[in-house]
Amino acid sequence: MLVVCLAMIDDENDRLHFERIYHKYEKDVFRRIYRFLKNREDAEDAMQNTWLVVTKNIEFYRNLNDISIRAYILRIARNQAISLYRKRRKEEEMTSDVDLADVSDDSMLIRICDRLDISEIVKCIDDLDRYTVTF
Repeated sequence: MLVVCLAMIDDENDRLHFERIYHKYEKDVFRRIYRFLKNREDAEDAMQNTWLVVTKNIEFYRNLNDISIRAYILRIARNQAISLYRKRRKEEEMTSDVDLADVSDDSMLIRICDRLDISEIVKCIDDLDRYTVTF
């Protein structure tokens, strides 16, 4: 992630400043996001989005002190975590509305099951077994 962000920054001084900020706050950012989402993969996604926002606005951080920089970055991290949480919740609502008996596309079924916990997957299998025709 760091390499991608650094490649997006044109000014050498801004690249050095971003790299310093990244190394100083990356653990705080991850902890803040993970504490909210409680899922490592989602936390990594939100963290990536956080650093992309910081990268796009790196000039804003030039004259700020470390306390202000940390506050802004952690606020961005919080907002990214909330956005991802809302997105996941909306996806879950959409998948819960799908009648698995009507799903004919295996790839769609796999995407739906990826979002379910193990008890819901077992229920899906039970539902599918009811519709299985034996010869």
